[in-house]
Amino acid sequence: MQNQKESYTENDTITVLVKVLFDQDFCDDAGKATKIFSKGLKIEKRSVWKKLSENSVGQKLVLTVLKDYKKGTITAYRKTEHYNCFKQLDFKFGL
Repeated sequence: MQNQKESYTENDTITVLVKVLFDQDFCDDAGKATKIFSKGLKIEKRSVWKKLSENSVGQKLVLTVLKDYKKGTITAYRKTEHYNCFKQLDFKFGL
């Protein structure tokens, strides 16, 4: 994560790299099967999924802190035939 702080305020920009690890059964479409949602944060930009290593892909997100939230959350969710994943990252806002 870039621009990391103890807490964030309205209009702060945060850059996050979402990294998806493969297991043996995964193909290169693991990133496309991963859905990312935000609350309290606006996803301004997202890169295409890129291969980071033999067993991982990543997507860079540029986020902006929205008004009137006490915290923000990024949720990554994936459900496939072989593997389900749910991960959240919380951000504290100092409003």
